[in-house]
Amino acid sequence: MKMTAEQYNNVVKCTMKREEFPKGADSFEQARVIFKNLGVALPQGTRRQVLDLLQTNDYMGWRSCTAQEAQQYANKGVAAIGVGEDRMVILAAVTEENEIEETVAAKTPMVMTLQADAITDAAPDLAFYAYSYDTTTTQSSTDTTESVDQYRDVYTYELVHMFGFSQSTALLIRSLYDKMDQKFPSDSKLERAWKCARLLGGIEYGNENESILMQTLWKQFAGEVCSIGEEQAYFITTLGYTLEEYDQLTIDIHSQHNNSTTSDFVHMQMALATRLAYLLNKQKILADIAAIFVEEDAAYVGGWLGDTSLARVGFEPSMRNADYCADLDAENLYHFILDKGNSISGFNYYFSTVPHTYVTRIDLFLIYLSYDFVQQKVFWYLGVKNEEDPMGIIKQRYPDTYNFLCSIRDRRSTMAEYE
Repeated sequence: MKMTAEQYNNVVKCTMKREEFPKGADSFEQARVIFKNLGVALPQGTRRQVLDLLQTNDYMGWRSCTAQEAQQYANKGVAAIGVGEDRMVILAAVTEENEIEETVAAKTPMVMTLQADAITDAAPDLAFYAYSYDTTTTQSSTDTTESVDQYRDVYTYELVHMFGFSQSTALLIRSLYDKMDQKFPSDSKLERAWKCARLLGGIEYGNENESILMQTLWKQFAGEVCSIGEEQAYFITTLGYTLEEYDQLTIDIHSQHNNSTTSDFVHMQMALATRLAYLLNKQKILADIAAIFVEEDAAYVGGWLGDTSLARVGFEPSMRNADYCADLDAENLYHFILDKGNSISGFNYYFSTVPHTYVTRIDLFLIYLSYDFVQQKVFWYLGVKNEEDPMGIIKQRYPDTYNFLCSIRDRRSTMAEYE
């Protein structure tokens, strides 16, 4: 919900005036209450954990910014904060009648405005963030405002702001779902969701640029929308993209995959496609491959299980932070799509509602799959389940898998490196 500067200040002012905070409540606790009333979620955890999470620049709507930008956000009614090791400051909007200062000044130093000539002196220890989910200030010769409602939907917004695609490429990705609905109206919504995820995932995985072995494995586990080598024709002839649009789509998705500092978009799509393929019976597991897996585990091979655990069948475990985020997002999105019935509703709900309901992608992931479940699957497929010290063996032989398991255990929304 958008607010004016006056409405934003009023929520902060009224909360500070009326709320009975526990004795000794620090600025973090008070800020949580204020942001709850603003409809904005803060990460849970200790001060250090909150700061670490915000510093990833990947906690849904929160994005880092300069002190000057943070004040500009607040002046537009957008939640903005400064966070340090021992305090949190909420930025109030500068208005003609800034009553907020006298209202809260006697109670707490946690609400402030940053005048241009006093920013350094006022907050030298703070890192600044704004909840740019509803509005984000862009710097140009004139101050402009870009908001979610200028995009097609929340999914399109996040394609730009979370995944880093240009607006034109984001619209090309978003149009795939419309084209699929128009071309295949008699297919179930979940079938269309699988097709979209599989086609997007296939831009990087399981196509003619990969080895015959990898082509075969992806076809078995993620199903097949079109024959290998026919992807371009399918996008252009069947779905109606132009050659120029297809080239832009594939080039930009390859680029995001190779340079991703957040969730890997195409990896997420392929993991999601594998999950949906299992549900819809689209997998075509060869007998010799099926013998390796417990049947239900085939649903996870395109995601975290395949990335961490297939050393015994010749694949070196590999898991970077972008893969970690993608695998967790894919599992979560799978359940949201099932709940909402189609891709777009699931994506929109996940990227807009999760921050207000769940803390991070890992908290949600662990609702669906427990750490013990994940750990035991990894142990079994790496052949260390019955060893005396399976984690010690994994740490020595498969450091990426070790980092993955420790990050899941420690409920991290991004993957850490462990010594």
